[in-house]
Amino acid sequence: MQVSANEVYQTARKACLAAEYLQDRAEDIALATSWLQCAGMKGCAVLDSLLADTKDKQDAQLCLHLEAGVLQISHFRPAFEGVASIDWLLAAGDGAEIRVASLSYPVMFAGLLWLAGQSYKKQFTLMGEGLKTPINLPDEAVESVAICQQISGKVVIEVNDIGFVPPVVPAGHSEVADAVWARLNALAMQTYVPETEASRLSGAGAGLVDDD
Repeated sequence: MQVSANEVYQTARKACLAAEYLQDRAEDIALATSWLQCAGMKGCAVLDSLLADTKDKQDAQLCLHLEAGVLQISHFRPAFEGVASIDWLLAAGDGAEIRVASLSYPVMFAGLLWLAGQSYKKQFTLMGEGLKTPINLPDEAVESVAICQQISGKVVIEVNDIGFVPPVVPAGHSEVADAVWARLNALAMQTYVPETEASRLSGAGAGLVDDD
């Protein structure tokens, strides 16, 4: 079915909240999902898989080590360590790097990096196992995001000032598989207030009082 970029964002945000992501994480993942979808990277399908992965939402026993501007992380999830590490890299600045032993859902993480790079005029470089050459995000070609699917095993992430204007991905309509959209909508609906007389009195839906 055809959905708009805003529909993807709103549904993704509510689905993430239903999955008990914190508000800021839900916002970031929803923005990345919508951007990936508009860029032709099947963002909704990626989010559907991510939210269905119960292991990805569980608290993880992480091995963290920070020394001399290098942050080492044993396992890396986009909505958790991913969001936090982007903030850390941006604050640490040039010369800082993150070394990850394993990265889950690399395309979602790539979407987060692209949007952060555009916002803060920074470029993230990923080097690691499975990659023939480093990946820069943002890059002059959006297709560089898809290459992140090749990441396997260890990866190193660095940040530097960006030296060009990244291409803009226009927000528009895109095709989403019916089954994927139905699952995301089912999650999103869990955030809605039940329709009762009491909820309408308190302002849910159209309410019962017309005071416009």
